[in-house]
Amino acid sequence: MKKNSTSWKRRHPFIKGVVILILLIPAFTIALEYYRILGFKETLVSLVKTETDGKYRLSIGATDIDFWKLSFSLNDILVTKVDPSDSTGILEVKSKQ
Repeated sequence: MKKNSTSWKRRHPFIKGVVILILLIPAFTIALEYYRILGFKETLVSLVKTETDGKYRLSIGATDIDFWKLSFSLNDILVTKVDPSDSTGILEVKSKQ
């Protein structure tokens, strides 16, 4: 009987480590994807500013992330002219709700 209890005590830290890894890997993956999507949003904002020579600004509202389907959607997208007094071009473009 002593052999079994000693064996369990030796394996206990290993099992605890495996359980912690099983819990941490999905949490780390979710956090990584979240920050990648935030970076994607910032890149889009920067791209619109750069490609329009600062004439237009992109704003993105909420982001819906579906980790089970490995997808995301950007909501409340709005492209607006920085200087509305300039009458050339489009003043504003909104995403459909």
